[in-house]
Amino acid sequence: MDHPEKTHIEIVIERGFNDYLKFFKNFSLETLGDLDAHMVDQIYYSDPFNTVTGKSELKEIWQRYFEVTKDTRITISTTALNGDQAFVSWDMTYKVPTKKKDSPFDRLSISGVSELKFDPAGRLVSRIDYWDAASRFYEKLPIVGQLVRFFKSRLQP
Repeated sequence: MDHPEKTHIEIVIERGFNDYLKFFKNFSLETLGDLDAHMVDQIYYSDPFNTVTGKSELKEIWQRYFEVTKDTRITISTTALNGDQAFVSWDMTYKVPTKKKDSPFDRLSISGVSELKFDPAGRLVSRIDYWDAASRFYEKLPIVGQLVRFFKSRLQP
């Protein structure tokens, strides 16, 4: 089956997507300012804890994240781009410094998928992150975690 030539817009979006992936793999407090180059001013962002519209609001979320975590590593597993929409599966590991020895927050890991939408200039218009907050975060909390684990055990066959 022949594939037609890519349009100019498809080429620009693909370039924007690839540039964003490079940025995302190395995302840190030091590269937070580079976010501007990859997205529109009124970016829509949503994850299990946040829903915001706007670059400054998104930067605030990530600034807070990097202020309370250390040693964040992002590994991209799978990517798919179709037109102006993309999906990226990723794993993110990080540490949350605590004074308690052998804390469950010593090294946390989240696996997720991001749904991305790009404009014709190759800039990110929307990012929606899907990941399991219950098993990846809430289960690690002292009291809430016990409740989550209890309910999970009751729901399993």
